[in-house]
Amino acid sequence: CSFRYFSYWSYRNLSFPRTARRPWYVEMYKVNISVYRTDKIADELIVSPYENPNIPNEVSTAAAQKFAELYSASGKVDCEYNENVGFVRWRKLVYNACYNSACAVVRMDTSRMRMYKFPIEDVVRPLMVEVISIAKAAGHDLPEGIADKMINADPELTFFKPSMQQDIEKVMYWAAFGTFGTFTNRR
Repeated sequence: CSFRYFSYWSYRNLSFPRTARRPWYVEMYKVNISVYRTDKIADELIVSPYENPNIPNEVSTAAAQKFAELYSASGKVDCEYNENVGFVRWRKLVYNACYNSACAVVRMDTSRMRMYKFPIEDVVRPLMVEVISIAKAAGHDLPEGIADKMINADPELTFFKPSMQQDIEKVMYWAAFGTFGTFTNRR
């Protein structure tokens, strides 16, 4: 396979067919996950090919696996191939679509939200339940307890501000498109 015909898309609707514009490309889903630890931020990238009727599945899969191997070679990012990246993307949206928007609106970081409890119970958890329902309707059954896991994903006293909150505070609105573009961008 040739990477000359390779591209990947971030923040695109997972169900929107991409093959009409570039029938010869191996295009991929990608999910970037930053794991916050006390000593550093560890980046993880998860990739999987879009289904393309013009390219055999073996070729697309081989391209995605080779990309993961090459991208991981630096040692700076852990890149892995995952055949069910749609599931991974929805799991990430449980956190991002809920915490990003709630923190931006109330201008409160994730640690303080958990300390005060009511923002979690009145806003974040109901949003997460809604995203979990949407994921299920789209064919992705997320595990039981995923809302609690995502609510407590950040270490307790990091006072982490999600990207949308940081952008709102800087009067930059890119994170809003990244999170909600998934649901609205149909190009």
